[in-house]
Amino acid sequence: LYLENGDIAGAENYLVKAETAEKAGAEIEFLRGMIYFKRNENASALAAFEKSIKLDPNFAEAHYYRAAIFDRLKRDTEAVASYGEAVLIDPKFSPAWFDLAVAHYNAGRYEE
Repeated sequence: LYLENGDIAGAENYLVKAETAEKAGAEIEFLRGMIYFKRNENASALAAFEKSIKLDPNFAEAHYYRAAIFDRLKRDTEAVASYGEAVLIDPKFSPAWFDLAVAHYNAGRYEE
């Protein structure tokens, strides 16, 4: 909720509390990635999303936001692959489908 309401400092404080209360898991790494994402700290966000995916390969949202970072970095092929992983995991994840189509378009693969 802190993050959704734009309170990044509150989200960071919550993250620190969560890390001390339990083992760091995929969701904590995802939250860390979202904080970096909101700050446009792309390298740190990408590292956090990668760690989240390593901890839980079926975390569709982590794949989605990793793809969004690849988009920001103009790494179209990697964005397409990561969006593709997100929709394979969760076929009803409509934002991932939309952004997958945009990534294909940006890469010049219009038929895809």
